[in-house]
Amino acid sequence: MVKEGLPLFTEVCSTDVLGFSFGGRGYKEQLEDAIAKTKEFCAVDVSLRTLKHKDSTISVVWVTHNFAFLERERER
Repeated sequence: MVKEGLPLFTEVCSTDVLGFSFGGRGYKEQLEDAIAKTKEFCAVDVSLRTLKHKDSTISVVWVTHNFAFLERERER
């Protein structure tokens, strides 16, 4: 049994399997910058949660997405 809230799939890392590039900047470089900035290896966190409703509960796989993961720091 997995402990509630324990992160799952932490060994999974975003990669650029297609060699994608947009606007002259490769996805691989964007990932490297994002990992350096956030100290995270991907933009998705997965954990086990228990949802409660009235008298019942259900265990679910809870996925959150950090949409700011690939954002460049804005110049001030």
